[in-house]
Parts: sequence; structure tokens; C-alpha cells
Amino acid sequence: MGVTKRLINTKQLSEYIGITEGTARVWCCLKKIPYNKIGRKVMFDLNDIDAWVDERRVKMHPDGE
Repeated sequence: MGVTKRLINTKQLSEYIGITEGTARVWCCLKKIPYNKIGRKVMFDLNDIDAWVDERRVKMHPDGE
């Protein structure tokens, strides 16, 4: 039985959503993105990140314009 990785670090987050590590750190400081503090490490739960990205999806207008 394989273990699915659920928590990722800042570098992995930046690769996952296509931002720089610096941007990820700034967003954490500004509390713009959900994160977990585990000891001194900042970790991101993939479930939270996926939900956060979905919340920011721009909806198309019903008539396509």
C-alpha cells in the first residue's frame, strides 16, 4: 500500500501552482494562502491548496461572453 503525499513544502507548492518560492512566502506572511506550521516548517496541505485554487476560478458568463 503506497502512501499519498498530502503535505508539501514551499518549493513543491511553487512548482505545483506555478509561482515563485518568494511569492509563496509573501502570501504566507500576508495570510493569503492556507498553510500549516509544523515546528519551524511551513507546509501546505494539497487538499487545502486545491480548494483554495478552485475558490479563485473565474466563472464564465452563461452566454459565453
